[in-house]
Amino acid sequence: TLMKKQLFVSAGGFEENLRMAEDLLWMKRLQKERIEFVSVTTPFLEYDGLPESLFSACQKFMKAGYYASFIMGDFKNLLFSALLVAFMLVIPRWNFMLEGWDASPFYIPNVTKIFFIILILILLIWRLVYFLIPRKLPDNLFISTFKLSILGIITFSVYQWNASMALWVEDAILYIPHITKTYLGLLLGSVFIYRGLIKPKNNNTPRDELLPTNWIFVGIVGLSMDIAKIPGTIYGAIVGSVKQLV
Repeated sequence: TLMKKQLFVSAGGFEENLRMAEDLLWMKRLQKERIEFVSVTTPFLEYDGLPESLFSACQKFMKAGYYASFIMGDFKNLLFSALLVAFMLVIPRWNFMLEGWDASPFYIPNVTKIFFIILILILLIWRLVYFLIPRKLPDNLFISTFKLSILGIITFSVYQWNASMALWVEDAILYIPHITKTYLGLLLGSVFIYRGLIKPKNNNTPRDELLPTNWIFVGIVGLSMDIAKIPGTIYGAIVGSVKQLV
């Protein structure tokens, strides 16, 4: 990132507690101040500081996700919404997934009621905290949750398809064998193709550097690093939320 010193100082300068993703913070500040900037479409620098192994690269991206979470508020809300949707899908089905039902040591009586009561209490406490502190209550979480609920409803519908539409009768017209595995395979495959082919092409990567097989390795590396960023981002989101309230 290149900018004039006067503009850099007026934009807030360095963030002392930020060790990565400072360029994202500067661009966000410039956008807020409505200052125009351009991004080059053709790389003109060679970066030789890349990790030498996939494990070290994942470690670096986990750390990057931690620091990026402090400035990417929308992405934090998206992750929290994804976790909320995941809990809403898994917890009501918890006892059904156990072998032996109530004979299992992991059986939890009234798990759905307990989950929703805890969820309501958390929301009420969160509302009370913002009521006592003179700050505006954010609504980004609910907006993001609404968007992700579409994916959650589709996933849950696929999971329940054979039970509700075909009553587990394999000869029924609406029965689809291995529908859940097929759905998850298509979902993961789509993400893999996007990470290995579509996103590199959008970043002006030459086609001959991806085909015929390199895109597979690009997809593996890219998807691995994206997954590695999630724990760091979630942890950073929690730390950032706590710091905002203190």
